[in-house]
Amino acid sequence: MTHKSRMMFTKARYASDGIKAFYLAKSGMNMGMLALSKDGKDNNYDGLDEDWAKGIKDYQVEDGLVTVIITDESSKFNINRLVAPNGRIDEPSLSRFKHLLDILDIGEESADRIVLWIKENKKERYSLDDASELLNIIPSKDFRKLEGHITVHSAGLININTVDKTVLASLSPLLTDALINEIITYRKESPFKKKSELMKITGMDDLIMLSFTDIIDVRSSGFSIQSQANVGNVSKKLEGFVKRQGEHVERKIWREVF
Repeated sequence: MTHKSRMMFTKARYASDGIKAFYLAKSGMNMGMLALSKDGKDNNYDGLDEDWAKGIKDYQVEDGLVTVIITDESSKFNINRLVAPNGRIDEPSLSRFKHLLDILDIGEESADRIVLWIKENKKERYSLDDASELLNIIPSKDFRKLEGHITVHSAGLININTVDKTVLASLSPLLTDALINEIITYRKESPFKKKSELMKITGMDDLIMLSFTDIIDVRSSGFSIQSQANVGNVSKKLEGFVKRQGEHVERKIWREVF
């Protein structure tokens, strides 16, 4: 076989592996949706102990490997809460967002810039289509600190069973590190099925509860799915955002990640 022939064969195999990897990644996305659908049946809470949260690691399909990661978007702060559909600023949400920025060592003035930009550039719905639009407003270094803690793909409430410590701390100045650690420890053994169960946490009282229970829930409806497939030396990655109501899972956004 000549060098030119070997090069052509390698290119053809690479293209074939790429097609296989793409469709395996697509199958992984469907597997993620199926996992969420199964969980949605008779579901009274969403937590990190459930099968969907465990994902799928290196699942072998013929000569390919598929990995699927499902993330609860309700574990994050929805920045579309900052401005209501009528254009009015949601002051409690703005205060919490500024607290989140402060925790992440980002200047609170960024919150005011974001609100102003939304009001000036998103007058139809006063909401962002993608969190990456913040790159039009804040420095990329600040966006990188923030992006894992924010979303535009949730119903707006934050799931107490899946929220991380950083976002949880931003919800109320009355939530001390000790209380936050108690909540995280408690839910590992016994996920919250009702908000009122937070009163079982040592140190929790009515005043603290009232300061943040308006923005929390124990269920989720918005999720992101990432699926990566490897065939030979070729890797394909897809990501999508879905909305779930009961067992019905609706695909909202679907795209290839390069």
